[in-house]
Amino acid sequence: MLGLLVGATKSERQKDAMKFNIQDQLMTDLRWIRSISLLKNSQLVASGPNYVLVETQHPLEADELNEMEFNIGFLDYFEGLLGTPKKLFAVPKAQYERVVRQFRERMASHDLPEPVVVELKKEQKTENTKKNEEDLMTKVFPTIQIFED
Repeated sequence: MLGLLVGATKSERQKDAMKFNIQDQLMTDLRWIRSISLLKNSQLVASGPNYVLVETQHPLEADELNEMEFNIGFLDYFEGLLGTPKKLFAVPKAQYERVVRQFRERMASHDLPEPVVVELKKEQKTENTKKNEEDLMTKVFPTIQIFED
């Protein structure tokens, strides 16, 4: 977590926070309702080039957000909201305050760790997926002709 704070920048956080704070007004697409609902009680506290760190009031909320990030991901949501895909990390308020104290102490003693490198892995459609879609289309519409562009 400390490495995430080291890699985050104030300018990136300010830019992302403007949109994050009014996300329910910006994101009116129905596919984002679940993401908006889960993020409603969180606050953006740090932002890096390809990740955001949010604080929640309760550990259960942080766990739920992290579980959704792990299982489904917020990359597409943040790409729509912020203009760039970002990975979400959620922490409870008590843990965030503890890490910030540690960050300040280590910054004062010039002993900060290296920034964490976050790699984004976005699912890409494979040829198998495309072939499966063609097979499904053929089952539903037996006389359909599929052409490649």
